[in-house]
Amino acid sequence: MPDIEHSIRSTNYGVECCSQTARSKASAVASNRSVASGEREQSDTMLLASAGKPILHSRSPEIFNAAFSHLGLDARYVRLAASDANDLVQAAREMGLRAFNITSPFKESIIPLLDSVDEHARKIGAVNTVIVENGEMLGHNTDYIGVQDALAKDVGNLKGKKAVVLGAGGAARAAAYALVSAKARTTVANRTPEKAREIADSFGCAWAGLDDIGELLNDADILVSCLPIAEPVVPASSLRKGLIVMDAHYGTQTALQKDAKKKGCKMVDGREWLLYQAVPRFEYITGKAPPLDEMRKALYAKSRPQKPNIALIGFMGAGKSTVGKMLAHELGMEFLDTDSLIESRAGASVQEIFKKRGVSEFRKLEKDIAIGEISQSENKVFSCGGGIIIDEENRKAIEGSSIVVWLWVSPEVAVQRIGEGTRPLLDGAEDRLDAAKKLIAWRLGLYAQASDLVINAGNKPPQEVAERIIYEINQTFGH
Repeated sequence: MPDIEHSIRSTNYGVECCSQTARSKASAVASNRSVASGEREQSDTMLLASAGKPILHSRSPEIFNAAFSHLGLDARYVRLAASDANDLVQAAREMGLRAFNITSPFKESIIPLLDSVDEHARKIGAVNTVIVENGEMLGHNTDYIGVQDALAKDVGNLKGKKAVVLGAGGAARAAAYALVSAKARTTVANRTPEKAREIADSFGCAWAGLDDIGELLNDADILVSCLPIAEPVVPASSLRKGLIVMDAHYGTQTALQKDAKKKGCKMVDGREWLLYQAVPRFEYITGKAPPLDEMRKALYAKSRPQKPNIALIGFMGAGKSTVGKMLAHELGMEFLDTDSLIESRAGASVQEIFKKRGVSEFRKLEKDIAIGEISQSENKVFSCGGGIIIDEENRKAIEGSSIVVWLWVSPEVAVQRIGEGTRPLLDGAEDRLDAAKKLIAWRLGLYAQASDLVINAGNKPPQEVAERIIYEINQTFGH
């Protein structure tokens, strides 16, 4: 059955939600409290994520980043591509995530890894929100709240209303729980009746096969479809004016949506479910009332087309060059390394530039590459220097022309991977690990600002990282 995030997957994605104000704030902060490398010791940005497989299609970052920007909060929501629940938890702890939402297929498998799970998540058997407090991961489920609040706008009080839920997967289970909890007279219907019965037995409601759908809808008030298919399932003759219909599948128009509109049913856009399940998470995280209008505007905004390049960002030792070459080979693209481009233009190695000309001169050369090369290119894979994201104009140039993938590695892994005498920002430090921790901690928010996707590259071979990036692009853009 469709996950509410997965049901929005389409051939394009995302809107630019980070405001000029938020970007300017990050750049202004960057100029203060300098350390030897010209960077601060600690980022103030609160980092959050949407995690799943696939995840590049997720619209949660658009919703939350629009809200953060509107309220002037220094926070950033990213898309985290995890291999499994263990990989997700490891990345969340290493990156210091304040919270994350979970999409398919990790909503059930993550439960044993959490420190506690609330009553609603236990009953539904799935967690879609994890809040991190004092190092403990607390699991919640807000999907059912999303269903209740999305319907309440048009239905009002759900108590006593006759509701039919189609499907028997995770989304259907959350929808059934939402309706039963609101004291609606609920029936779960599925092609395999036994699966519908399992949900009905869990929540104390009725169940049926899809063959009974016509009779079920005769006097129903609400129909919630959680089916993953766009083909006809509900006969158009069973639909009528006044029936409230919400379809969780809204990446493309389904037969149900088309027929329901023709019959004069009252339609509740499935995106409202996604919006309203995000509300309690926003309140958990910030303690503030969410700016619903801004969040809805971001969710419904027209998407951008796929960008022509892939840019890999991240700290030194993340494997950007190795992964980039693999991506270029597999996708038939040209590979370019920004440090190599700088060396070619300067006629000197990166180490020599740092030593003889200084950090500022290197950053100037790096900016010329970002604005003059990356922003003007097509069909290229770029391995970007670790500090390229420090400059706001660099970030804009990269974001505007590339799918930006942040390869995350912990400081420990980074220092273990890189050799002595090859990294100017670490080579002069008494404690290389401590220096790496400070650099990563400061850059964290800037990497998050620039990225479309994050992958934990510290616990995977390069080939697996490259394959996952290709998978995400194919799943999102339909290649």
